[in-house]
Amino acid sequence: MKVLTLIGDDFVQKCDNLASLALRDFRPDVVIGIATGGKYVVEAKSSFTNFNQLIVKRQRPATKKKEKLKILNMLKYLPKFSLDSLRSLEVYYQERKFKNNEVKRCASDVKLISGDASCLKKPGCKVLIVDDAVDSGNTMLDVFDFISNINDSCDVKTAVLTTTFTNPIHNADFTLYSKILLRCPWALDAR
Repeated sequence: MKVLTLIGDDFVQKCDNLASLALRDFRPDVVIGIATGGKYVVEAKSSFTNFNQLIVKRQRPATKKKEKLKILNMLKYLPKFSLDSLRSLEVYYQERKFKNNEVKRCASDVKLISGDASCLKKPGCKVLIVDDAVDSGNTMLDVFDFISNINDSCDVKTAVLTTTFTNPIHNADFTLYSKILLRCPWALDAR
């Protein structure tokens, strides 16, 4: 699987492209960034600052495990080819694991980390959920449920830089890449 490194101006340009794509067809009342990646995407593009913003977090268990392993110390010594191969293997493993397991959705795993969720209570509120990537799509659906628990009449669309899995349970409404892995500024292997 191809890996693109988006650091500095490259990252900002892709965030700008995503904002242009999403905002051309949809004018949200609220933009929700999913931390970590979606928070950076929303903050990188000033077009998103014209709307009420919320940042939520739902960390994948695999990310927590990588952080516990202190793998970051090892990654800075590996060549880019090895890092790209490790990323591809991780997605392959996660996708196979996902296909063989029942989907576990849990809106209570979604935590509001900034903003005022009362802006979601407006009848017919238009919401754009932004993240760096859709893997399984499970996080997006948990954020959908989080929104529905506040107001089930919201019109919700999703925007991501990339979709990594072949058949996620949720496909973003707006996406720049498919089956492309991105190395962004916050990644453990970013240089």
